[in-house]
Amino acid sequence: MKLSRKLRVVLVHGAGGGSWEWDLWRPSFSESKFSFHPIELVPKNGCYEETTLDDYVDQVVQCSNPSGSDDPVEAIIGASMGGLIAALAYERVRPKSLVLICSCLPPEIPAYSNSLVVSPLFPPIPPSLCAAPPRPAVVRWANGDYADTEACLPDADEATRRRAHGLWRDESGAALT
Repeated sequence: MKLSRKLRVVLVHGAGGGSWEWDLWRPSFSESKFSFHPIELVPKNGCYEETTLDDYVDQVVQCSNPSGSDDPVEAIIGASMGGLIAALAYERVRPKSLVLICSCLPPEIPAYSNSLVVSPLFPPIPPSLCAAPPRPAVVRWANGDYADTEACLPDADEATRRRAHGLWRDESGAALT
């Protein structure tokens, strides 16, 4: 008798967040045919100043193809900046599916231009609007003002905002640029 296995899915959080962002979905995950792997992106050498977007992409690629595993990743799901990281990792991993949640991708991302179905309700954003302002080496979000969390999560309930406020982390300015 062949044992059925769950299909592997990697979940990528957004900037300043963590794998905790997927906790709300855990009950649904456990009831599905998928094995979900929320990755905790970590700064290179513990230092946000040294961390680039490529460092995060490498982490997603490694999580998607763990050494010694014959269990290929079925999908990569990314939220916010995690969507950009997921799209860049997609080019190296080539899972069957790529899912982006609240992500804005520049048109030069190959996965965006070649593989994705883009809704006619949400056309691609022109390159001129994708330009990022200069950022400091580290964007300080940990222990920030609660009003900033309220502004970032306007549709969330109070309990969710309070939880997120205590879990935000700083982020690499280079990864955000």
